[in-house]
Amino acid sequence: MKVCVFFLLTIFSASTWADNSNNSLTYILLGQSNMAGQGKVSELSKENLTLPKNIHFYLNGSEVKVSKQKKFGPEVSFAHAISAKYPKKTINIIKFAPGGCLMKDWLKSGHHYQTLKKQLDRINKKVKINPHAVFWVQGERDTKSVQLAKTYSANLKKLIGALRKDFKKPKLAFIIAKVSIPEAFRPAVKEVQKAQEKVSKEKPFVHIFATDSFKKNADKVHFSTQGQLQLGQMFAKFL
Repeated sequence: MKVCVFFLLTIFSASTWADNSNNSLTYILLGQSNMAGQGKVSELSKENLTLPKNIHFYLNGSEVKVSKQKKFGPEVSFAHAISAKYPKKTINIIKFAPGGCLMKDWLKSGHHYQTLKKQLDRINKKVKINPHAVFWVQGERDTKSVQLAKTYSANLKKLIGALRKDFKKPKLAFIIAKVSIPEAFRPAVKEVQKAQEKVSKEKPFVHIFATDSFKKNADKVHFSTQGQLQLGQMFAKFL
């Protein structure tokens, strides 16, 4: 399993969405409910309620303020960490994470991938997108069925390939937060975990990290406020 803390992201030629500007950075956050976030905005510190001035956060295709939301995901702590690292750059964080989605929904022909493309096109009218990494938090739904888990690795590889092709970035980094649902809850937890690990071994520039130690809500499935902050901080370690 390739678990890396720091690595160099190489910028390749621009695509329809991307520009070659050195003044902006874009990070794309994809997945399902744990990426959408179950952290409570009301529990955030005053500092975290407002993102740094050089951060633009897009949710479902529109720029939003964290303070106007009820819940949040890893974008909050990630934004503060990446802003501290690149204080002079304009940073775009783009998130699309429909709850309860299946891996197969993210195939290029699937409705979630097509929705993502429409959202990126909408954002691109305001700011040129320069993608540097994609962060992935998904798989909980697929742990409900061993049959679904059997196709997980192949479908995830297809998603990574589609993103790299569309962005014309064959070395676009893809970071996986490994599923950590208790096995007693779902029959295919181990299968999905193995599938995620398999992809990290077989696809270049794909990295994975464990999330077992991250704090969860009482349902033992969704990360809590603290867990979401931990998740975002971990993402930032890969930059």
